[in-house]
Amino acid sequence: MACRQAGLTRNPSRSGGHPMKFSTRKDIAASPAAAFAVISDFDTIADQARAQGATVERLDAATTPATGHWKIGFDFRGKRRVSESRITTYDPPQQLALRSRIEGLVVLLNIEILEVAPDKSRLFYVVELKPETMRAGLVVQSMKLARGTIEKRFEKRIGKLTARIESQARA
Repeated sequence: MACRQAGLTRNPSRSGGHPMKFSTRKDIAASPAAAFAVISDFDTIADQARAQGATVERLDAATTPATGHWKIGFDFRGKRRVSESRITTYDPPQQLALRSRIEGLVVLLNIEILEVAPDKSRLFYVVELKPETMRAGLVVQSMKLARGTIEKRFEKRIGKLTARIESQARA
């Protein structure tokens, strides 16, 4: 209270610490439409998450993907976590963006698709972690210390996704 009266306020965007960003790009043998069809197949993505032990609940009544809103429960480091995810940009076949919130940590995912040839695309993936609380800031800070390992895992997962896109484009 005294701080507010003195004009001293905490900047909420800085209270949790600095954001962390991962990005990569991949060239794939698939058209932008084929790539977008795979990355926006939310039913298949939900089924894959459930197969790994997650709970996935759609919170909106809409059947169109452009308004997707989900609650996702998953185990991480021995504790059950809950994420609320919402589509922020749905622009087929160029861009898909999601915003998730997990215990004071905002996760922004942006995927952009650029056509480089009739059946070739370049996919740009960006994941940004923005801590909103001190606790989330400590999590992000510890992730920064393991950045090399996390980047390798990120590249591996994106590699699997692009392989799946190419496989489905050939089918």
